[in-house]
Amino acid sequence: LPGLCVLFKWMFMKRKTYGVSGLMDWTAQIRVGRGCVMVHFTGGALTAYGVTPAKFVTSSAFLQQVIERSEFYRSGRIVLLGMVEVADDAADDNDSVQGDTTTGGTASPQPAAVPAPALAQADVADDEHSTAPFDGVVHRMKVHSVGRSLREVFNDSNAVHLDAARSLGFEPITDLRTAYDISIPIREVRTCKDFHIDKLSHSMPYLVPEAERLLHDIGRSFSDTIRARGGKSYKIKVTSLTRTDVTVRRLRRRNSNATQESAHRFGTTFDISYSKFICCDSSYVIHEGDLKNILAEVLNRLRREGRCYVKWERKQGCFHITTRPVGRRLRQVK
Repeated sequence: LPGLCVLFKWMFMKRKTYGVSGLMDWTAQIRVGRGCVMVHFTGGALTAYGVTPAKFVTSSAFLQQVIERSEFYRSGRIVLLGMVEVADDAADDNDSVQGDTTTGGTASPQPAAVPAPALAQADVADDEHSTAPFDGVVHRMKVHSVGRSLREVFNDSNAVHLDAARSLGFEPITDLRTAYDISIPIREVRTCKDFHIDKLSHSMPYLVPEAERLLHDIGRSFSDTIRARGGKSYKIKVTSLTRTDVTVRRLRRRNSNATQESAHRFGTTFDISYSKFICCDSSYVIHEGDLKNILAEVLNRLRREGRCYVKWERKQGCFHITTRPVGRRLRQVK
């Protein structure tokens, strides 16, 4: 239930007002799978001037879907009073609702709080609150050249990214029904010891299992390589994950280089920054250029093993990575 709530929360932002007539206060208990969602309506009144229905207001697409699929809504007990579109940052996160588990406990089905964004590598900060002092020395590390410039090495076309994404991923999410009907497994991706998830504005933290596994392998190999060469703890920063058709359109309004035919729509693709990293021990700061090249070494090896396609994005400052189906040879389209 919480996972579905996060998925729908990221999709669409429409604030809807629902009402129940003849009651001042009422809690609707709506069955969802093996659990129960309790929706609390308040503010109803009956005066000489007329009837004011008890209301419930939410911008959560998940809760809207739960209400509108319920018997209360289909029978007319709950009615839709109004709807307005709102910006992402204006959407309310305090809907009066509780999820009732089969054990009788209650838990708010709101998305987990997004960790505070880590500072840039140059600021020597991290999401683990390292207390080690920065001694003012920026260390250099041994790096192995990938052969040519990053732009030339990591230049897999959008066509092959799309080919792999369509083969491995789910159907692009165009509306609530297509999200609800996803039939293949999806995994929620959170900040962990292998990587840091940046604050996401145009994507949601979900991947298919193969892509999640690849992301963990990239992060683990990156940090292991640094430690093997005498460095201390660092993590990669993930800046984008799965997008819906709605978030792609929003992104295109801000970024003219974004394409509507994005591999990010299939749950197979993510972006990793090559200009910002998470320093978990500020007593040993590494040169940003060396970090970028070590990440390039890791990606080049995995790309050669046939596990992914990689595109170097100069303007966005990231590597655009799509997971490849294991055991399939895909044609490189120039």
